[in-house]
Amino acid sequence: MLHAKKNGVVVSMTTNGILLTDEKLSSMHRTLDWITLSLDSSDPVAQHLLGRVEGHCERTIGLLKTIKENYTYKVKINTIASKCNVEDVIELAPIIQKHQINRW
Repeated sequence: MLHAKKNGVVVSMTTNGILLTDEKLSSMHRTLDWITLSLDSSDPVAQHLLGRVEGHCERTIGLLKTIKENYTYKVKINTIASKCNVEDVIELAPIIQKHQINRW
């Protein structure tokens, strides 16, 4: 990633966030521009139906807070809309606004 960054490439990473720690965020800070996280619903049942592990929403929101408070990464949120979560997608908007997400 450092080679790409030194050559003017915008470097991004897409992750479900399960293994993303503050230590890893810190180690990538010089080379990473964008982080993309998945957030499909604030409803645990819908999250489970969409294949997310228990606590995924809370973990992702915690990562958003950590990133915005401690780093300069731009953040994108990917949301899959389906019959499992279509009623709840609008409930994600306040979370997106609160954490000043760059792209949704």
